[in-house]
Amino acid sequence: MKSDMPTVSVIVPLHNARKYIKDCLNSIVGQSYEALEIIIIDDGSTDDSVDICNEFKIKDSRISLLSQANQGPGSARNTGLAKAHGPYVFFVDSDDYIRKDTIQIAVDSLLKYDVDLVLFEAVNHFADTQEFKRLAKKKASGTVILDNNKNNQIFIGNVAIHSKKNNLTNFTECWNKLFKLDLLRRMDKDHINGMFWHEGHSLTLAYLKVIRSAVFVDMPTYTYRLHSEQMIVNNISQLFEKHYLKDTAVFKEKLLDYCRRYTGFNAEMLRQNFCNTALASAIIYIIRSVQNSGLSGLRNVYERISVIYDNHLIAEAIGCYTPQKQTDSKIFPFLARNKLVLLTIFWAKYKSIKRYGFLFKRLI
Repeated sequence: MKSDMPTVSVIVPLHNARKYIKDCLNSIVGQSYEALEIIIIDDGSTDDSVDICNEFKIKDSRISLLSQANQGPGSARNTGLAKAHGPYVFFVDSDDYIRKDTIQIAVDSLLKYDVDLVLFEAVNHFADTQEFKRLAKKKASGTVILDNNKNNQIFIGNVAIHSKKNNLTNFTECWNKLFKLDLLRRMDKDHINGMFWHEGHSLTLAYLKVIRSAVFVDMPTYTYRLHSEQMIVNNISQLFEKHYLKDTAVFKEKLLDYCRRYTGFNAEMLRQNFCNTALASAIIYIIRSVQNSGLSGLRNVYERISVIYDNHLIAEAIGCYTPQKQTDSKIFPFLARNKLVLLTIFWAKYKSIKRYGFLFKRLI
């Protein structure tokens, strides 16, 4: 390893990732760029993820392992940033992995173009079906320099517009980018603490406000793994009501403010898309909650649905809901608007039978 290579702090927030953390850490320790400081923050794991990380730590002195109570990946990343020595930072989620030359390309690009941020293309890995798909719907135009020395607002708009032009919906994720540590510490990031969803988007939006330039490299070096364990609609617990809806509402307002101030995006259309997504998530969550509850759990399901119907984001979503196609549900918005919880349970039972092709064995 060359002594003049700048150190990259690779920050890995960890929570119950025993199935995937080995792939993640192998991809990091095996990087062709060796000047790494690998900081793993255990965010209250209850499986043997920490034991696996300790095995890696024994073999590689570049790894440090910190532990904290479960506060969400946003807080875990902030903990990592407080311990990082930089000067550069790369985030990797504990169930994802990166190509062997990812860090090398990132550092080379940042130094070559003298920018404050390097953005990569990424690949979705659908773990349950072993399918792979690039996030961008169409190929971008190679390496693109996004620079503005006069007006940071125009620069931020250019990042967003370029991303929209190339269907780069991942441009606000924090895990496919190389950051500068001093700029990360300069920005406002306290609001990310306690967030379990959209915390990566929130971090990137805050960072874009304090930088002068970026480069987009059209290489799919980061692999984002999607699997059933991480899907909020599959987590039949109060996490949906407690965190998903709250965090989505917070990020929605921040993104809308960002778009109004810095970009040419249609903020109202974006708001409606957010609301439709929240409503669709609520529909799936309710159906699966009913599906997985026996007679003894119906009272709990009733209370959960009542909480969802009282949520201000869902109320806003109901108010601006417009079906995008003929097959979109028109019954659920009526039920939610009028808070017809009992009818919602029967409706959810019917939808589950129709969608999944089986009866609720525990309900009959």
